[in-house]
Amino acid sequence: MKFILFPILFSFHFTQAQYLHPKVPYEKIHYDGLNPDWYETTYDPTAVTDSFDGYNHLRDTYGAKELIFENIIITPFYTSKVGTNGSFIECRSIDDGKLLWQHKFTIDSVDHVELIAHMYVNTEKQLVVFSHKERKPYVKYDYQFYFKDMILTKRVYDLYSGKLLSYFHRSYDDPDAYRTITSFHNIGSSILYKENKFLRYLEKISIGNSVYLTSCLLDETGVKISEIDTIKMENYTINRNTFNLTEDTIIDIQANRITHQLIFSFLSPDLITYSKVVTDSLPIDITNIRLLKVSSDGDKLLFVNFIKNGTSFDQEVIILNKKGKIKKYVFLPAYAAAFHILEWEDNSQDIIIVDKLNTIVNNTAMSLLRVLKLREGYDKEVIKYFTADNFLRWAGPLASHKLANNKYYLKMFESAFKYGTVIYFPDEHASAYSQMVVDIANLGLTTSTSNESLSEAQVNLYPNPVQDLCNLTFDENFSGKITIHNSIGEVVHTISVQNEDEIQFNTSNYNTGLYFVVCKDLKGSKKDIIIKFIKIK
Repeated sequence: MKFILFPILFSFHFTQAQYLHPKVPYEKIHYDGLNPDWYETTYDPTAVTDSFDGYNHLRDTYGAKELIFENIIITPFYTSKVGTNGSFIECRSIDDGKLLWQHKFTIDSVDHVELIAHMYVNTEKQLVVFSHKERKPYVKYDYQFYFKDMILTKRVYDLYSGKLLSYFHRSYDDPDAYRTITSFHNIGSSILYKENKFLRYLEKISIGNSVYLTSCLLDETGVKISEIDTIKMENYTINRNTFNLTEDTIIDIQANRITHQLIFSFLSPDLITYSKVVTDSLPIDITNIRLLKVSSDGDKLLFVNFIKNGTSFDQEVIILNKKGKIKKYVFLPAYAAAFHILEWEDNSQDIIIVDKLNTIVNNTAMSLLRVLKLREGYDKEVIKYFTADNFLRWAGPLASHKLANNKYYLKMFESAFKYGTVIYFPDEHASAYSQMVVDIANLGLTTSTSNESLSEAQVNLYPNPVQDLCNLTFDENFSGKITIHNSIGEVVHTISVQNEDEIQFNTSNYNTGLYFVVCKDLKGSKKDIIIKFIKIK
């Protein structure tokens, strides 16, 4: 089938002066041929007002992402519109999509804006949520993309009921409460993550014409417990291209826009430089390159690059190894306005993406969700496409997780157009976030395009971090050898397993630090499974 691209008129709104319900009330999109195990949309009945419909006040987070634990998925959101500013959490069963609980902390319930920064499940199977909270009370219509005077908050929830067990932050005028900042898209963005019993806080700041990366340790009450380490960025700084690779290694990525090369700086958490790598020269301007993902083995980095081409942008996907060598270089379809990369880590396989497309097919306007293979250069192949029953509605993929039994979890952003057949006029008030679980085969993927071997998602390790007893559960009976390695690769424990779906081992005599569990299939017919855990006192 031939796809013909046609103009789409987009408008962007950065004010909050007048928000309304969408032109047409929200309804789920039905794609012909797409048969998910479940498909649910996030809806907040407490946010239905004259302006909001319970869907259109939510926004995707920039720092904290969805979290899967056992058979539960926890999804955080920002709410950025007047009267709802703050954060929102939703918890669902990954098995059937059933809503387990929701909780919001927005300025209609608290008087200071609070934005989720980091989430994890502790050893007691409680959800721990750290957020940035503004010191000053919220001022209505004082819309901000950049928050420069915040403190940390800590919330602890019962994972299964959503009951708020505890909530703490220091006083707004407490001089010991470390000043944090966060930004939606400017320099000033920050990173917060768990480091042993503490929190590592990284922040990029701009002073004059120079940019600096800073790092320090905070305790869980938001007090600084280490010196503030600082390094100056010597090259062009790319926003949101700092990433914690492992417990003890951070990568920061800068660009040389003259030679079209990236500079990888491998740093300790306190910003001591381990090494620097200058990559192969890329053929096109890299001003707008962005790091999307790091491979599960930590060896490859996935980038997407946006290149100005007249009034539009070309897009390319680049895979580099840690040594800076180009492993793959492919172009996205020019009209891939919303896309997500499903498969990319196997160098012997094509890159698999899901994208959305509004187009004309045989003189008929259509809204499509497509699965594509991307090969070297501009070569691509549509594996499968699904047609929406209403061409004025569309869904763009945001995130995915490979699940057991050849399933994919997909998170989508949905919107709509007011009207249009040749030119689409977007309904700026129409937006929603949905989630689904779909079989790999339903997406047109087979064992040749999506590896059917056991993957990390098919084994669960808990608790993590661990103090003494550690548990491994398999989605199907496992036979083989399990070895536990310390951070320098030494084997500290070996377990032989015969047809078991759950095992337990004792770590009480282990030293504190990072460990790796390697599960090797008895027949050697499946890939080794490698899982990390942290031993604490």
